[in-house]
Amino acid sequence: MAIPDETRTTADIATAARLLDVSVETLRKRLQRGRMDGVKAADGTWRVVLDEAQLETAARAERKSRPPDMSRMEADFAAVRRGLDELTAEVRTLRHLLEARRPAEAGEETLAAVEISRDTAAELRHVLLDVLEFLRYSQSAQR
Repeated sequence: MAIPDETRTTADIATAARLLDVSVETLRKRLQRGRMDGVKAADGTWRVVLDEAQLETAARAERKSRPPDMSRMEADFAAVRRGLDELTAEVRTLRHLLEARRPAEAGEETLAAVEISRDTAAELRHVLLDVLEFLRYSQSAQR
């Protein structure tokens, strides 16, 4: 067990594992084997002692994994969103046109869903996949 000094910082096990890019279990084993320094806090939880070199290595790794240009990604996302909105409006228009052409019979409900062309469906699928990819990427960048 080490006593932290001014040049060392402590972190809870989960945070330290994330910073050091190891699993929580791996970090626990390193603490047990004495390969990492740790202290037991007053509340009974363990804190991992990290020195400046470890913190700098973690910061460098995080900077490296961060997207190079978040504003470009946001602009791309906005363009994808506009494309999705345009396709949604097109589907809505097609639905209304189809409903207007179909003669309404007594007691018959209006058409609730419209089948879209394969090309439109493929394009919509592509847009939605781009949106999902962006959301996953931005979510992982925030961690």
